[in-house]
Amino acid sequence: MSESKKNLSPKIFEPLTIVLILGLFLIPTLTVLNLSPITQKNKQSNVLGVTDSPNNISIELLNKDDNIFVGETLRREKDRDYVYTTEVQPREKEREYSKQAFRISNRSNGKQKVVVSGYADSTSSSHFSLKVDGVWYVLRDDSKEMYEREIVLGPNSTKTVHISTYSEKNILFKEAFIVNISVR
Repeated sequence: MSESKKNLSPKIFEPLTIVLILGLFLIPTLTVLNLSPITQKNKQSNVLGVTDSPNNISIELLNKDDNIFVGETLRREKDRDYVYTTEVQPREKEREYSKQAFRISNRSNGKQKVVVSGYADSTSSSHFSLKVDGVWYVLRDDSKEMYEREIVLGPNSTKTVHISTYSEKNILFKEAFIVNISVR
C-alpha cells in the first residue's frame, strides 16, 4: 500500500507544482499590464451627454449682401473640414474692404482649435485676412505668401469672422479667394 501511495504522490503534486510556478510568473505580469497607463488616445467619450467631438463645432455662412465679396459659399468637405469661397470684385487702391463672412460656434465644454488657411487664384499683391474679436489673422500678404493661422475657441463660445482685403494698387479684375477651415 505504501508503494501505491508513493506512485500516486508525484502524479498529484507535479501538476500542482507546475500550476503554482506558472502562477508565480503570470500573476505579477498581469498585474503590471493592468496597472500600466493607457497611452493610446481614448475614443470620444460621451459621459452624461458631454463630449469634445469636432461635431460640436458649427460654421454658419452669414450671406450679407456686398459689392466686393460676391458669390459666397460654405461647403462641408469632411467631418472636420470646411471650405469658404468668395469672388472678390475689382476694387480701388489703398482702400480696405471688409465684411462679416461666417460665424463659428463651439458647443462643447472644452477649448477647440480651428486652423484656417487661404488661397487666391491671382498674381495680384492683394492682402487677405480674417478678423476675429479684434484680432487680425493675415492669410496672404503683399509678397503673395500664404499663411496658416490657428483660432482658439473657448468652451460654449461663438465668434464672428470678418474677411478683409487691401491692395496698394487698383485691382481691375475678379479674384477667387478660398479659405480652408479645419477643426483640430
